[in-house]
Amino acid sequence: MKLKAKEKFGKSSEKAIDGQLSLFDVFNEAETFREPIQSEPPQESIIPEHKRRKAKKGSKFNDIPVEVVEYKLDESEQVYDNCHSPLTVMKKEIRKELVVVPAEVKVIEHVTYVYSCRNCDKNGESGFIKIAPHPKALIKKSVVSPSFMSYIMNQKYTLALPLYRMEQEFKRLGFEISRQNLSNWIIKGANLLKPIYEQIKLSLLNETLLHADETVLEVLHEPGKEAGSKSYVWVYRTSKYNTHPAVLYEYTLGRSGDYAKKFLED
Repeated sequence: MKLKAKEKFGKSSEKAIDGQLSLFDVFNEAETFREPIQSEPPQESIIPEHKRRKAKKGSKFNDIPVEVVEYKLDESEQVYDNCHSPLTVMKKEIRKELVVVPAEVKVIEHVTYVYSCRNCDKNGESGFIKIAPHPKALIKKSVVSPSFMSYIMNQKYTLALPLYRMEQEFKRLGFEISRQNLSNWIIKGANLLKPIYEQIKLSLLNETLLHADETVLEVLHEPGKEAGSKSYVWVYRTSKYNTHPAVLYEYTLGRSGDYAKKFLED
């Protein structure tokens, strides 16, 4: 009863902190979203057997890879004990199970061989050096890979996972990466995506109809501005009738329509 009263009459700050679940919501999320336990429905609302089978024909897991594990008797056991006649397969009983494989982290060590001409070295000539083809680092003198970069950016901006939680999760996986490194990689990764950003903007500017809106954003560390002062993020997107939807965000210092005019000029 106390929990119900707190859920109904508690302060909004107790329900969500910075857009994240509070402790109260974390422990009550399963209760909140579970299917209610109901008694057996009235006779007239029961779905006929043949309709139930038809409804279950599709599956929400159709696009997930399937690994088949078969359980068979050894050939020596495929015999009836009484008459010793060989057994034949009558049917197969299939039970599906959804399995999640935790994140796998590994180090790929790129070893590049460099070759030289020893004959030239012996004769005092300028040595000839040849390097085997190899992939370039995403960021010079950094251990971050393209897959790791995309992983942390997805965790941050799709799943809204703070950097300090990623730092803790990586510790549990057996290695340490500081929030400062994660932050630097995300910023550099954003710069790497600029050509894609420009192409999306070009496609937006070719549209006849766009939607735009701005929302307030507080920036803690920005040259020439006090911590906590307001800035804005504008969002531009195609209409729902577009077959190739696109969305772009632009950071600005204000909400004046002049920012939108500049973004959409020409």
